[in-house]
Amino acid sequence: MVTFNSMKWIDECLDSCEVGQTIVIDNASNDSTLNHIRENYPEVILIENKTNIGFGQANNIGIQKALSNGAEYVFLLNQDAYLENDCVEKLIEVHQSNPEYGIMSPTHYNGSGTDLDRNFSEYLKCVSSGNLFFDLLDGSVKKSTLCHLLMLLVGLFQNQL
Repeated sequence: MVTFNSMKWIDECLDSCEVGQTIVIDNASNDSTLNHIRENYPEVILIENKTNIGFGQANNIGIQKALSNGAEYVFLLNQDAYLENDCVEKLIEVHQSNPEYGIMSPTHYNGSGTDLDRNFSEYLKCVSSGNLFFDLLDGSVKKSTLCHLLMLLVGLFQNQL
């Protein structure tokens, strides 16, 4: 998870991370995010960047750390998102049944959980000749859709190195 001044969301986000090892890469927050994580989440691996290196590069650092620690799967989660109901376990189960799926994403809901996230909904409309599978999980797999774009608010992929 990449953070930058994330105090508004960090507790709900980190409290939802119950599976595996959690790695946080902080992009030079100037609020109390770092101290809060250190004090309240000592099990989290915290990587502190001296400057804000950007979301993509910080994610790459986290992915590299997870893989070097032997992670079989890597799940990317934004600081303002949180997981519900065995989300990661369900994604892994679906992947194990469908190993041809390279990257998987759970359903992205809006902040109140009453509807699909607007941006996620737009990406789902892009059904075309793409090659990424979206697996909509809400207790069970409902649908797989080929899609040529992937909005990586959250995503799971398997270490095949």
